[in-house]
Amino acid sequence: MQSATKENQIFTHETEVELSDAVKKLIEDVRANPENASLYVQLGISLRGQMLMIEAIEAYSEGLTHAPFYVPLYRHRGHAYVNVRRYREAAADFELALRLEPDNWDCWYHLALSYFLMENYERAAETYANCMKVSHTPERKIAPTDWFYMTLNILGRSSEGESLLQEIGEGLEAGDSAGYYDRVLAYKGVLSPEEVIKKAETLDDHMFATYCYGIARLYLFRGEKEKAKNLMERICERGTLWSGFAEQAAERDLKNWKA
Repeated sequence: MQSATKENQIFTHETEVELSDAVKKLIEDVRANPENASLYVQLGISLRGQMLMIEAIEAYSEGLTHAPFYVPLYRHRGHAYVNVRRYREAAADFELALRLEPDNWDCWYHLALSYFLMENYERAAETYANCMKVSHTPERKIAPTDWFYMTLNILGRSSEGESLLQEIGEGLEAGDSAGYYDRVLAYKGVLSPEEVIKKAETLDDHMFATYCYGIARLYLFRGEKEKAKNLMERICERGTLWSGFAEQAAERDLKNWKA
């Protein structure tokens, strides 16, 4: 029977990124007030702002040693786990957080996303359905509707997906969900895929991915495989924000691509 080597199981992590003044200040604050759980959340968010996801995870974990029932620490650590593609750890954090706070929209949404990226589409669909139940405003419904629609289509439940789209009307104030809103409008036929892509081309790399991943999926559902593949390749070529959800989904889909 073979055994794994130390080098195969234990990974040292060092970064040469200089910490921002905000991060340095928060580290001092945490040292002075180690029982203040919210400080660990702020520290983790600041670290994520520098794309220091592993360091953020460590900050949230340290916070949980002081406040093991503080839901925001699980919510944000789970998010950081998704950022570094550790989807099972992410799902575990969100599942636990939801036992403590069953109506937490962020945890339902990101738990469903974790299952989607794990390609566990049945659990993703079930979780998106639960997310919709706690989406109490039109803006809150937009993003889960988008991902839920894609999930249902992947599962071959397209009629359910079409019914789901009726939840989202025209003329909404989408706020931070603008990219998802345009995708949903494209699914409904209100916007053409080309209109959404044209708009996305004027935006930064992350927003390009956010707008275009759903359009690539729409092409796939229509059987336009070459268009879908080309758009996913463009997303990955512009993937300066490597931690984004759409970027990860496109990367995974290309890896699994079958002609």
